[in-house]
Amino acid sequence: MRIAIIGDTHFGYTRFEEDSHKQGESALLDASEKADIILLAGDVFHTKIPKFETIQRVINTLKKIKIPIIAIHGNHERRSTDMINTLQLLNSGELINYIHNGNYSNEKVNIVGLGSIPSNYVKEGLEKCLEKNKIQEGKFNILIIHQDIEELSVQGEISFDD
Repeated sequence: MRIAIIGDTHFGYTRFEEDSHKQGESALLDASEKADIILLAGDVFHTKIPKFETIQRVINTLKKIKIPIIAIHGNHERRSTDMINTLQLLNSGELINYIHNGNYSNEKVNIVGLGSIPSNYVKEGLEKCLEKNKIQEGKFNILIIHQDIEELSVQGEISFDD
């Protein structure tokens, strides 16, 4: 199984809008020809509420892709829990599989996703996500996050000899 990972396309970035769209579209279409699954690792859009024209252009690109697209939101798309973000909207149109605090699984792979959350909730949020979405035996398990993880970083020396 071939997996493409694309992050930080920032569609709709005002200063370089045309350039960000061309590069993001090129990355997605190229990946769709070379991979079996595409992982979108957040910051697909540059703002929490992109212009309708930007969303439409992204929809037109996503419609050309015939393989599963698994996505989480980044800090640029994060909205409060009671509000829908743009990736949830694309998910409802069945253009992507949005898996924040959830998973996507097939016969070969299990992908768990955690989109960007406030830094002070990272440890608790990640623990809850991993408790809810267990490792699946016999599959390649992937965790995709869009997050600073300073408080989770390992201090000291790591040995891989065991």
